[in-house]
This record gives sequence, C-alpha cells and structure tokens, in this order.
Amino acid sequence: MNFRFGQEEQAFRQEVRQFLEQELSPLFRESLDGREWSKEFTMKMGAKGWLSLAWPKEYGGQEYSHMEQLIFNEEMARYHAPLEWHRRASQQHGAAIMLYGTEEQKKKFLPAIASGEMSIANCMSEPQAGSDLANVQTRAEHDGDDYILNGQKMWTSGAHFSDYGWLLARTDPDAPKHRGLSLFLVDLHSPGIEIRPTKDLRGVASTNQVFLDNVKVPTLYLIGPENRGWYVNATLMDFERSGIETVVQNEQHIEALIEFLREYRKREGPSDRLSLWRHKVAQLWIDSHVSRLFSYQIAWMQCQGLVPNYETSMAKLFKTELAQRIARVGMEILGYYGQLGPDSKWSRLPGPKWAQLQNEIGQLYLSSLSGTIAQGTSEIHRNIIAQRGLGLPRGD
Repeated sequence: MNFRFGQEEQAFRQEVRQFLEQELSPLFRESLDGREWSKEFTMKMGAKGWLSLAWPKEYGGQEYSHMEQLIFNEEMARYHAPLEWHRRASQQHGAAIMLYGTEEQKKKFLPAIASGEMSIANCMSEPQAGSDLANVQTRAEHDGDDYILNGQKMWTSGAHFSDYGWLLARTDPDAPKHRGLSLFLVDLHSPGIEIRPTKDLRGVASTNQVFLDNVKVPTLYLIGPENRGWYVNATLMDFERSGIETVVQNEQHIEALIEFLREYRKREGPSDRLSLWRHKVAQLWIDSHVSRLFSYQIAWMQCQGLVPNYETSMAKLFKTELAQRIARVGMEILGYYGQLGPDSKWSRLPGPKWAQLQNEIGQLYLSSLSGTIAQGTSEIHRNIIAQRGLGLPRGD
C-alpha cells in the first residue's frame, strides 16, 4: 500500500503544526503544571472544528477524511498537546451517539462534544471485571423516570477532570451476563458519586476509583436500548483510534536513545557493547515503522468505508508490546542511571552519566506495563486476531 500523503493532507498537517507552535508556548506549558489536559486549549480546538474532523456534516463535521484525522492525532502527539481528556469523547463516544442515540441525545450531547465543552471518561472496569468486562456488577434499577445506580468502577482514566462517565451497568441480573447490561452517560458531578485518584507505578494519579451510591440517572442518559449495552459498547470499540499517538511516542523514545548512543560513542569510543546496543536500537526502529503502518492501514480502511476490527487489535498489541521492548532496551543501555530523575540529588552532580535522558526511559519502563492491560490485555487481542483475523476455532 502507498501511504504517501496528498497535497491537501500535507497542507493540513502544516496548518496544524503552525497552530500548535503558536499556541503551545513555553509560558502556556508552564501553566499546565504537568497536566495532560487543558479545557482552554480544547475549546480552541473545538472553535476551529478540529474535534469533529471526520464527523458527518449533518452532525457538525468538517468533511475531513479519516486520514486527516490521523494526521491531526499524529501532530497532537508529536507536540505533546494537552488534549488527552477530550480525544475519546470526540472520536469514540460522539460516533456511538450518532449511531445509537435518540434525536434528543444527539441535539444535547453532540454539539457539546464538538465544541470541547463536554468530556467523557470510560467507566467500564471493576475490581472483578477487567478483561472479562461482561462480569460487571454495578447495578442500575429503573425507578420511574430515572435509574438508580450502585457499584464501583476501577482504573477510570481521567474521571477526576471529566464531566461525564460512559458507564456500563447491569439492568437485568437474571439474564446471561452479556445480555443484561445497559450503557449510560453519567454526570460525574451527581450526588452519590465519589472519585478517588489511584496512583500508578510512577506515582502519578492518572486513573481513579469511582464509587456510586444511589446515583440518580435520568432515562435520557440511557444510550441505546436497555439490556443492549454490551453490543453498543462493542461498536464503540470499532471507533477506537488508530493508535498513532502511541506510535509517535515510541518513535520519540527511540530517537532519544539514538542520540544518546551518538554521544556515547563520541565520549567512550567504539566497543562491542556499543555494537550490540546499536543493533538492538536498529531493530526497535524497524519495529516502529511496522507499528506506524498498522495505524496507517486502519485510517486507510476507514477512508474506504470499512470498519477495522482485528486490524485494530493488531495495531494495539504491537505498539504496546513495542513500548515495553523500548523500555527494556533503554534500561539495559542506561543502567541504574536511567532511574534517576531531574529532581534527584544525583542529577546535580557534574558529569554526563547522571540522570541520563531526564528519566524518560525509567518512566517509560514503569508506565508501559499497563499498556498491555488497558483497553484489553494482549491475550484478549491475540484471541481476536486468531478468531476474527485468522478464522481459528476457540480454544477450550
């Protein structure tokens, strides 16, 4: 397949880059204080129509192609733009509402998503329901014009700064577990909701526990038919992004290692150890190009009106396992010094070996572990590839 971009696509990429270089000034980045989101920045994206790039025109879309959507995501990742809190709302939840939402829901939610006013966190996993998501135990009981929700959600990314939760709950406890679930948009500021940040291995609270105690949710916020939430949510996964953001991040880590090895050779001279490291990093660079092609294939399929399925699993599996390989090779090259951050007392000592790469690889080593678990474990995605891609029978 030929993935060369056309003139219009290249012009759009340049437009996005110019905008980001203008908006993401050092002063603005300092004001973020480490946050990966900014409502001010997201609203500017909405004002330009960039949060609904590939939406149909009838819903306020800008008639951009899925390939231009990929270009937009690619540049957002390359410039480390603080857009994480809104990407799923515009690229996944909005598309699902177009398919399954009522006219009232479309009028209420889609303009708010497209403008950047409304953010949505996925409230799916529970302490006993991760890869086996159909084991959800959070209950939703019909009460007049409302549902009453009780339960607990786990590993909810971004719940502490999102407006709504895309929440799967059990509405029929007697039905088979896949058939008794319903999907709700839950206002995360509702009475009865408690959000507790959960720190990861890096000490960063990017995920949360969400507790629901008699939370009242109007029937307006039921997405799709009652007890059909599993199937609505399965369609949502088909709108999963191409994953180009992780691809770009992986490439940036590899580029940092390449630059480090260049400086290392100047300082230490050639050696067998350096030759071994060069070969390992070269293999990572090859793998990163394969990963990029997986993502490009998904965008190309969407441009042809096709719905990626196992292809998305291939891309997700490869990019997240590649991130772990990059981290392992990086820590082998940097050694113990790779664990030292810029705030460590050792980083203030003279000499080039201290706090190498500003702990970038050390942080990747910790953060990449969750990549092969979140959004479906590697084992789940291998099952999807085997069954849907290769036509292999289910194993016992």
